[in-house]
Amino acid sequence: MRLKILAVIFVVSSLFAGCSSLLLTPVNFAWPLESALKVDESGNITENRYAVTINVKNMFLDETGVADKFAGNEVHIIRNEKGFYFLTAAKFKNVYIFVAAEGSLKLTNKILVDAKGIENPAFNQREPNIELIVKTGNPIVLTSDGIVGGKNEK
Repeated sequence: MRLKILAVIFVVSSLFAGCSSLLLTPVNFAWPLESALKVDESGNITENRYAVTINVKNMFLDETGVADKFAGNEVHIIRNEKGFYFLTAAKFKNVYIFVAAEGSLKLTNKILVDAKGIENPAFNQREPNIELIVKTGNPIVLTSDGIVGGKNEK
């Protein structure tokens, strides 16, 4: 009887071992350079180097409150080493932080940078952080949680 129970336990544990997920680590998802991409008439930005197309209409709607004023704008995007996407545009007040989800990007954080709007934004990769370069002042150091040393940081 004991032998049968042990055999059943062995078979069941073998099945669970076969279902375990494979984990490859570490992975660095960082894009070394930001991309500044024009929004097309459909609301899409396309980065050919990384084979990604993103529809940013909802981000413009969230930021501006206007659903149809996105075409021709330039969106700045960079990805940090943990795989978070940082997006902003000129005159935006916020930097939007997204993570990849199934067939979409999911907002994980929205960081208020300048209540008057950001002028000439640009991102730099400064692992493990992202720097936001703005026209006035020093670079703003960002993580997916917020501004380093700022009130948004968790």
